[in-house]
Amino acid sequence: FTRLSGADRTVGFDCPLRRAWFHETARAGYADSHHADSLRRLGEVLGLGWVEGPPPVSGEARAKAAALLAGAGIGEGEPLVVVAPGGRDDLERVDKRWPADRFAALVKALAADGVRVVVTGSADETALCGRVSGGHAENLAGKTGCEDLAALFARCRLVVGNNSGPVHLASSLGIPTLSFSGGVHLVQWKPLGSAAQILLLDERCAETICRTCPDKGSACLEPIGMDRVGAEARRILA
Repeated sequence: FTRLSGADRTVGFDCPLRRAWFHETARAGYADSHHADSLRRLGEVLGLGWVEGPPPVSGEARAKAAALLAGAGIGEGEPLVVVAPGGRDDLERVDKRWPADRFAALVKALAADGVRVVVTGSADETALCGRVSGGHAENLAGKTGCEDLAALFARCRLVVGNNSGPVHLASSLGIPTLSFSGGVHLVQWKPLGSAAQILLLDERCAETICRTCPDKGSACLEPIGMDRVGAEARRILA
């Protein structure tokens, strides 16, 4: 389709089965570098610059986030944790998500510690976020766009979620994150940022794309217990 488009200039990644589609190519580097670096190289071929630092957040988005939190009775200085239990991927694979009941237990435990918690997700994830919030947190699923979410993250002390868009966004803002990752190669797809922490069952999990744990015979993230996650969250919040 790229060649058939009739465009005067087409640019893509230099992969054996694809390079003939494009006028110009950039090295993909899938095996040895983060996907963000591959996109940077693609931009360089196009003559595009690279903006360092966190993405900008408008005053309008900050005001909306403040209104959502105020509506939930969450004050400016209260310790806040955002939980993002969803996340889409190519096959809606549940093995790439920490179980919803573990997220719910974490939310309940943090609330018992006096931490205010909000649960976020897309409109399609409203029911999931409702189960996770369980009356112990505010369910904001479907109420925030990307920039609103960034403004919400700017108010919190920790974001906990799967290896998904919200966690990557929070990490880019320099917000501490705890995330779970299964079935992906972390060299290519890990959240970037000095405050990003990824919880793995085993160090080997960082270099595998297995859908089922060969040792446990279960989905990759299922054996990661709530006690371990709760302890890490409390350490960050201390």
